[in-house]
Amino acid sequence: SDKCLLLTFFSKNGKSITFYLDDLQIGNNITRPLNKYTASWPARECALDCGRYVSADGKDYQTIENHIGQIKLLWFDYQRGYVAGTFRFKGVHPPTGETMEITEGRFDINLNIY
Repeated sequence: SDKCLLLTFFSKNGKSITFYLDDLQIGNNITRPLNKYTASWPARECALDCGRYVSADGKDYQTIENHIGQIKLLWFDYQRGYVAGTFRFKGVHPPTGETMEITEGRFDINLNIY
C-alpha cells in the first residue's frame, strides 16, 4: 500500500489551519488522529500528526495529548491529484491555556494547481 507525507495549509481572512500527517495511507475513508504537539514555542512547524489553527489576532492553537481531534480522508485520487476530507479538533494556545474547537471542518483540494 502507498503512503505519503501530507502537509496542508488553508488560509482565509487572516486565519489559517494547518495539518501535518506522516506515513499517511493513500486511499479512501482513512481516519487519522490529531494528537501530537510542537516541542518548541512559538512553533514554526508542528510535530507530525497534529493540527494547528491560527486566529486572525495571531493566537496559535494546536493539538496535544489531551486536546485532540481527527482528520478523515474521504477521497484521495492520486492519479488525478484530488483529495477531500473532513476534520475536527480541539486546540490549546500554550502560553495562556486558552482552548478553541473546530467541529465540522471540510476540505476539497486540487493538488495539480501550481
